[in-house]
Amino acid sequence: MAREARYLKAKAHTELGEKDLAFEEFQKLKVNPSSPEGAEARYRVADILFQRNNIDKSEEEIFDFVNVGTPHQYWIARCFLLLADIYEKRGELFQARQYIESLLENYKETDDDIRDRANKRLKELEKAQSE
Repeated sequence: MAREARYLKAKAHTELGEKDLAFEEFQKLKVNPSSPEGAEARYRVADILFQRNNIDKSEEEIFDFVNVGTPHQYWIARCFLLLADIYEKRGELFQARQYIESLLENYKETDDDIRDRANKRLKELEKAQSE
């Protein structure tokens, strides 16, 4: 119950644009990535770090999450999309593309938005590569 309350608090801070407060709450939630809230918190921490332009730390968070693992594959997939953003920001478009293509190849779920997100990002990368 406490985890769910902290999660709702973190989401409220996010909705209100209070990213520092949301970050603090997500940091506390991320310790248990086997829970849905903890898995999402792992992604949210990495995303906030990316938004703060701390891409090396964001990448570390993602790899740590992948190594720890979770039964909530949606959030791992979101992390791989974020990893593609990190590589794109570094100018490593080939690497970014590889992560997205691998995700499309290996992600089996069809009832969420991961495939749509990945296909959209792939088109954006193709456009960036052709410019």
